[in-house]
This record gives sequence, structure tokens and C-alpha cells, in this order.
Amino acid sequence: MEWTRLCRDMAGRMTDDRDAPRYFVRFADAASGRRFVSLLRQQLAAGRKSGLADALESFGGARVVRFRLKETPVVDPVCGLAVEEDRKLSIAATKVYLPFSGGASLAFDPGKKIPWGVADIGAPKLWKQSRGRLVKIGVIDTGADYRHPDIRHCLRRGINLLDHRFSAEDDNGHGTHIAGTIAAGAARNGRGIRGVAPGAEIYPVKAFDREGSAYVSDIVLAIDWCLANGMHIINMSFGMPDYSQSLHDAVREAWDNKVTVVASAGNSGKPAEVDFPARCSFAIAVGALNRRGRIAPFSNRGREVDVYAPGEAIYSAWLKGRYNELNGTSMAAAHVSGTVALILARRREMSPDAVRRVIARSSSPLAGTDAAPDSAGRLNAVRAFDMAMRRARASGRRQDRRPAERFGMAAGEEQDTRRLSRMRKFLKTAAAGRRPAGAAARRAKRAPGRRDAAGVRRTSARVRRLRAPAGPKISPGSLPPARRRPEGAGRRAAPPAGRRPRPHRNIKTARHR
Repeated sequence: MEWTRLCRDMAGRMTDDRDAPRYFVRFADAASGRRFVSLLRQQLAAGRKSGLADALESFGGARVVRFRLKETPVVDPVCGLAVEEDRKLSIAATKVYLPFSGGASLAFDPGKKIPWGVADIGAPKLWKQSRGRLVKIGVIDTGADYRHPDIRHCLRRGINLLDHRFSAEDDNGHGTHIAGTIAAGAARNGRGIRGVAPGAEIYPVKAFDREGSAYVSDIVLAIDWCLANGMHIINMSFGMPDYSQSLHDAVREAWDNKVTVVASAGNSGKPAEVDFPARCSFAIAVGALNRRGRIAPFSNRGREVDVYAPGEAIYSAWLKGRYNELNGTSMAAAHVSGTVALILARRREMSPDAVRRVIARSSSPLAGTDAAPDSAGRLNAVRAFDMAMRRARASGRRQDRRPAERFGMAAGEEQDTRRLSRMRKFLKTAAAGRRPAGAAARRAKRAPGRRDAAGVRRTSARVRRLRAPAGPKISPGSLPPARRRPEGAGRRAAPPAGRRPRPHRNIKTARHR
């Protein structure tokens, strides 16, 4: 096997020193990871280093294996494995004006029941049509405060990747803030705030510690957990300047499995550089806007950014049932995740590529110096939702044009119950020898009719004709002879002397004019 030489080289470089750099390998499946661990332990036992076998850390059913090496191993391309240094990234390094750990918490402000960012994208206008119900959103962050009254209705059982013995409880505040922007619902007798999609389901995935730090392997494990548990959206409000092949493969795998990935562009204020994984082509990159609709000075920008969303002074949930205002592209990504949830609640079949096109093409153009030909626009949830609904209706009409599928769906899709009910009704009416009633007959059937002075219902001749059952066809010879109209019958009376006659007016034609 091609792994034998790699395992021999790694066994000679492994160490149990906690200060040594950590490396990890991500496998295509768990079975390959278990075989790799078995081979590596055999090489350690042959080299009389069996004590180092305890330093091997395998996660996700051995799909991700972590170990510490003295120096970087030489990887043979034939093996097809990517042995990467497990670099550390930090949320706290994203230049947010109010620090996450120990930040000043605020009491509830009744004037901010609907934060300005939620109102700016137009989310409240869509709540009668969609609230993001039953859309699963995996928030890879510092966890969430399960006792907060504004978000406890939407929180589901997540996972703590740092210690599986504990729940994904937030001890930092950043994850709670993100969850509040996405799906907060006003509670406590009208007190509290509203998020973009109050009906969505949040699954906290705790991959960052109390200081807001995490390893790349933790993020990869978090994405694998979201895929295994059927998430529809993955919110990643973090980034790093370096590229990671394993993280890129994990994001691509999620995208290929129809999971929409939303990532923040970064808060370094760089004009032509976007953090990773936001600059990956399999994620929706989100920049930040201020209250004036301009790109925030701390936000990264570039061609990789797909859309800009509110990210300055965002008021949302915080630890211990309180609230906080934060700045950053992390908050902007939360607005986009909520908007995607509103769309997927009505159009679950949309692919991530279609969702990204809708979000980008429906955005409003920026103003001033920010309006560049290659620049992304401003998030508009109302236009994005309407565009998604129009595209779905257009695709449905294209399918109906096919004669063989007039009353059914295309192959491989779920059957439409309303269309099947119409088909059964049509066949039942045809089998009984009756003609299916048209729109005029249905309206006549529902018409209340008029009543005379005695209270007797009177119907017009047209209504009686439409209500009458279809009888046998009458031949012209069986009709009685036509009677001639008396002279002057049915004509309008002459106007009085000295009065100008009123011209005739076609009421029906004038009404349509």
C-alpha cells in the first residue's frame, strides 16, 4: 500500500511533546482513516515507540486523525493524502470594537425590538409568507446560551467538539450573538428582539473555546458533523488569511451535498483580499455595511465578495439573557444565513448555486464610491425572496408544457398532491359522462342570485342556462317556428317633446375602456 512509506516516515517524526506543532489528515471515509491508524500503530510498535500510540487522536469515526510531529513530513503525491499543519485561528482577532469575552452587556432596549439590520434588509415584510420554519442551520461558533429567552425556542441539541461530555453552551458570547441575529423571537410578554428568520432551527456547533480560538481540524470536524446531521445551511462567521486544502475539500463536499455555506469576508479592512473560506468558490462570501449603506471601513472587499449586509452596531442577544452591540462581517453573514432560511423554507429544492445567484442578482447597487462595476450589491431579502418564488413558478410552468406530465411531476421528484387531486376529479367527471365545469359555471354556482319583494330568489337566464345539466343535442328541425316580434316591441320609447335624446352608450365597452 502507498501509505506504508508515509506511515514509516511519520512514525520516526512523532513526539508526545505538547509544544510540538500539531498536524492532521482528513480521509475520504472513516474506513480509510481506521486503516491508516492501524498501519501507523504497527510502524510505531516496530520502531519500539508503542507509547506514542496514545498521542494519536482520531475523530469523526477516524476520518480526521491528529498527531504531533517534530518537523513537517514529506508527503508522496501518490498517497493522495494531505498532511497539514493544524493552524490556529481566532474569532477575537477580527477587530470587533466591543470585545467578545468580558464585553459590556446591555439591558433590553424597547426601541431595538427589531434591530436596524433586520429592518434594513426587509425581513419583517416577509414574515407573513415565510419565517424559515424547519430549516436547519448549523452555526459553527462558540456555542449558544440555551437559557436566553429570545433564542431558546430555536436552539436544538448541537455538539461540543472541544469536550463531548458537555453541551454546546456558550462561554464567550459570539455564538449567542450570531444565533440571535439569525432566529431570535420576541418572548417575555413582548420583550426581546426579532431575528431575520424566527422560525428557523439553530444547531450550535462549539468549535471555538472561551477565548474565541479554534484549530482548522475542529472546523473540518464541525462541517462533517453538519453533513451527518442534515443541516441545510452552515454559518461560518470566522476566517483566516491562509489557505487550507482540507478545509476547502470539506466546504466543497458540503456544497455538493446541497448545503448552503455562508462565510464572513473578514475584518482586516483590506481592499482586495477576502479571508478563507469565504474566498472559496463553494461559499457565499459576505461583507459588512454601515448604517449609511456604505461598505464598513473594517470590512474586507474584493471580487470574491458575493453580497454586503448590515454589520455595524448590530444589536443582538448576549450571555445571561442580556444584549450587546457588535461590529463585524460575522454579523453580516448572520443576516445572509437568515435570508437563505426564509427562501429555503418555501423552496427547499433550491441548490446552493441557485441560492447564491438569487442573493447576488437581487441585491441593490451600492452608492457613491462603493458602486464599482465588479462590486457586489446590498442584501435585499424581499427582492431575493420574490426572485426565488418567480423562478420556481417559471420552472413549474415549463414542466407543465410537457403533454405526458400534464397532471404529474417530473421523474425523480415528489408528487404534487394538488395536481393529483385535479387529475382524479377530471377522470371522475369524464367517467360519469358529464362535461367538466368551466370557470363561468363555477362562478354561477356560487352566485347568490337576486330576491324579489316577496323574498323569492330570482336568477338570470344566463345563470339558469349555466346551472342547467347538459342535455341531448337539439336538432334545428325539432325547434318550434320562430314567432315574429310585434311592431315596436323592445324598442326604446321616444323622448318627450323639447328634450334632446340621450346618445346610446355601450356600457360593456365603456367599462373595459
